[in-house]
This record gives sequence, C-alpha cells and structure tokens, in this order.
Amino acid sequence: MPLLDHSETPALPIEEDTLVKLRHLAESRGTSIGETLCHLVDAAAADHEQVGGAADLEALTPKQRAVLGHLKSGLSVKETATRMEVSEETIRTHILRARVRLDCPDLLALRYQ
Repeated sequence: MPLLDHSETPALPIEEDTLVKLRHLAESRGTSIGETLCHLVDAAAADHEQVGGAADLEALTPKQRAVLGHLKSGLSVKETATRMEVSEETIRTHILRARVRLDCPDLLALRYQ
C-alpha cells in the first residue's frame, strides 16, 4: 500500500531534461510516468521513515519552523515568501539551514519532517 495518496496531486511544471529522464525510467520499468513518480515519492518517504522519522524540530529557529509549516501546507517557495513578506532568496536560505540542522538531503525530505 502506498504511503501517500496521489489521487488529488496537482500538476507541477517539470523541466524538459527531467521529463526526458522520467520517460526513460518509466519505459525501462514498463510503467507510466505518473506511476513511476508515485513509486519514487513513496520510496523516498519510506527511506525517510527508516532513516530517522520525525526530526527534532526544536533545533530550528522560529522562522525556519514557519517556513517549514508553509511548505508542509503545500505552498511554494514564492508563495511562502509572499506570505512571510520576505524575498524568495530569504526563504531558500531558511530552507537550506533547516535542511542542514535536520540532516535532510533535499526539500522533499524536509517537507516530511
């Protein structure tokens, strides 16, 4: 059973080279791109749970926790910056520092904290 319900996932813009790689991976597995993406997200979530589960969010600053809260609610970096009335670069800095403090390899792992 998948860890995530992908039935209501909104469409996201994907760079052309990434799309080509996804098509190649899907074809090599004999699945659709959507099924491949769902599998990758489920695998990443499962890996995250095995590696450490929920991290100590107290290690984050209040602004880092606020940024993480917005990201978890589904807001983009741009939307988070607008909501917090700061630049996108400031949001990216908070994300980077939160990832370091929580030992998250990427933004997806950070969203599951």
